[in-house]
Amino acid sequence: MLVRFVRLSAIFLLMFGIAASEAKTPLSFWLDFVKGRLRGPNADQLFINQYKQALLPGQATAYLEGSVVSVVRTSSTARTLLLSMERNGTADAALLFDGRAWTLKTEPQKGTIVHFTGVALDFIKEPFLITFEPAWIEGFLDLETTH
Repeated sequence: MLVRFVRLSAIFLLMFGIAASEAKTPLSFWLDFVKGRLRGPNADQLFINQYKQALLPGQATAYLEGSVVSVVRTSSTARTLLLSMERNGTADAALLFDGRAWTLKTEPQKGTIVHFTGVALDFIKEPFLITFEPAWIEGFLDLETTH
């Protein structure tokens, strides 16, 4: 599975012409290569063809960064962490904590900065939201992973 993520990330970088020497900030990567591209007329198809199941951000930047907007309880053990990637208070990314691979032991406070990499799972164009399964996460300490 990791090999597939690495391969998809390399393809993603080649598609957008991002060289390792052209490192982006997390925000510029988000605005230019994720949100900016998924605002176009064929966004749903673009997401399916180029982003779905890809590990982001790949090698263009070390991680994505957002601030906690809220935490939504989806079951007794699962949570969805809504993040504002532009820190404007509007959630445009979601991290899934399924209670199996990842567990939130306590919920982070609103405004907490979270760094992460993740596999893009789902996309909604309006209101804009990409849902990720976290691959790596940092920013609050009450988190457990089973991998």
